[in-house]
Amino acid sequence: MSFTNGDVARHAYELAERSRGLPRMAALCVSVAAATTDTICGARAALEIVPHSGLRQAAQALLAELAEEPAADAAAFRSHSMAS
Repeated sequence: MSFTNGDVARHAYELAERSRGLPRMAALCVSVAAATTDTICGARAALEIVPHSGLRQAAQALLAELAEEPAADAAAFRSHSMAS
């Protein structure tokens, strides 16, 4: 199943609402990048300008996960963000 940027943006925003710290910031970055570009590749390229390397890497990893399977990976991200 293929997910649109809108799907990814929505899932990332939902994660941001339930997260704190770096995971929340990463989810917000992904939400904005996905909502303002036409493709997942465009969103990935948009994340390249995030100046903080840790935040950039977290956002890129989350985007890759959400672009594949939002429901399963959103649960994994939530459990990971609770451990942080």
